[in-house]
Amino acid sequence: MTARPPMNYQSTRDLCGPTMNTATRKARAAIQILRLTQVCARTGLCRSMIYQLETEQRFPSRIKIGVRAVGWLEEEVQEWLTQRVEASRRTPARSV
Repeated sequence: MTARPPMNYQSTRDLCGPTMNTATRKARAAIQILRLTQVCARTGLCRSMIYQLETEQRFPSRIKIGVRAVGWLEEEVQEWLTQRVEASRRTPARSV
């Protein structure tokens, strides 16, 4: 049996490439993925409503993060929430 040479792993700096500046690296590092339970907690919506709104293209699309795992980008979910708040503030309140 012969010894294998050590694996050659690229550093993070090599993967980012020479043209990527520090701000871009920080932006990529700041990406957060939310799982379904976290999305439900942040939005106050149940699982079925999130999937329904997503199907109707009224909610951010999930991304595949593994063979059997999906998630949503935190920034997109936060933007959706902000838009919902702004839309609710623009509509006049109904009188009862």
